[in-house]
Amino acid sequence: MRNHKPRSGFRAGRDADALQENMELLTGQRGSGLEKALTCVTLPTSVLLG
Repeated sequence: MRNHKPRSGFRAGRDADALQENMELLTGQRGSGLEKALTCVTLPTSVLLG
């Protein structure tokens, strides 16, 4: 039995479609929001919510 890494929500590739999808995930426009990028603005709120 092989150990599988958890699947990332991000698409591999350097084409325009992969770039667009990954940017939508990072900005929170698509997906559950768990993959959303952490910024200096959201960091203090995230740390407080723990």
